[in-house]
Amino acid sequence: MVVLGLAVGGMRYMAEPAYSVTAVLLPTSTNDQTPQSGMGGISALASLGLRGMGAGKAVTPFERFMYLIDSPELGQWQMTHDDIRPLVFAKRWDAEHKTWKQSDGFLSAFFHSDRGPVAPDAYDLAREYDAHIGVKKMMSGSNMTDPSGLVALTYTDTSPERASAILNAVLADANELLRQDAAMRASVQADYLRNKLASVQVQDYRETLQRMLSDQEQTLMLTNSHLPFAAQTVSGQTLPPVLSSKRTVLFAAIGAGFGFCIAYVLAIIHYNLRRDRPGTRSAKQPDRVPVFSSLARSLGLAKAH
Repeated sequence: MVVLGLAVGGMRYMAEPAYSVTAVLLPTSTNDQTPQSGMGGISALASLGLRGMGAGKAVTPFERFMYLIDSPELGQWQMTHDDIRPLVFAKRWDAEHKTWKQSDGFLSAFFHSDRGPVAPDAYDLAREYDAHIGVKKMMSGSNMTDPSGLVALTYTDTSPERASAILNAVLADANELLRQDAAMRASVQADYLRNKLASVQVQDYRETLQRMLSDQEQTLMLTNSHLPFAAQTVSGQTLPPVLSSKRTVLFAAIGAGFGFCIAYVLAIIHYNLRRDRPGTRSAKQPDRVPVFSSLARSLGLAKAH
């Protein structure tokens, strides 16, 4: 128990220092301008087969942004537009020969030993982001039980420069992915609504279609700006890197507790094996598993009386 606790604490103490970079985000104004159709518009569109456009509660761009930050979709987009893998997987990238090296993980070396180096894919990026990105909702200053709408996004890495670069890339790329997707959807829907307007003669339907077309054209204008599309930092930039605590004592205590559990299970097995041997069990011997005193005797730490 003590040995395992000391071993875990020593490994934690000798581990590379980690740095955390934080960006406090808030939704941009585009989140308040998501095209919505009124109840009258929905009922009017029902007969046109357009009930899906505007029905139900819409997911805001900020909610989609928070989903994307550690998703394979973002990883695939980054690989296609501005490959960030050499930065994220710096230890596996051979900058001199522009090739990938074999992963130093035991399982990867065991399963891919005959395939040679394998380049990380979008799912590897998503897993890496999920392991290094922390999300925390900020509470309101007036009432600490109510969320304020602000979100603190933290990236942790052994290099403060790499942590800042990756976090800034995630923020910029997720915004750009959503911007391009919104522009494409708005363009397709605007073309459809223009064609529909040319064939619809009922005035009520035409007014509804015109309102929806106006919403899509507004979205197209917003996507042409150079401002963050879905999420922006409160201060305009990420906070400076901060050295993260190694929590050596905590991990040592966890290791010691885990060691105690292993020792206790082994003591139970040893106790029951010895009890079942012929001639070792007396009539007065209690039929129970060892606890603390019996644990010490079973491990040979104390003499049985």
